[in-house]
Amino acid sequence: LCVVGMVVAVVRWKVYPRASLLVLIALGMELILSIVFMLLFFGLGAFAVRYAITTSGWMYTGLYFLQDIFFAIVLILLVKAALTDRSVATA
Repeated sequence: LCVVGMVVAVVRWKVYPRASLLVLIALGMELILSIVFMLLFFGLGAFAVRYAITTSGWMYTGLYFLQDIFFAIVLILLVKAALTDRSVATA
């Protein structure tokens, strides 16, 4: 889905360059972070098994928390892209 969104942002670049840039940054960041956290979670499991760590639950909690922080940043960028170049209506 990230790649499809990035393709749509590139196609709409000439009409909405600022919003497209924010979408490309957010979705590119999401794509990279998804792969990085997948590898981290896999590596943490293998690390815990290899060194017989029985209390690795707090490590998973910390990684999930960090992943949520990065996901919030991605969502903020996407909302900012959706609200870019909107005119303020006067009452």
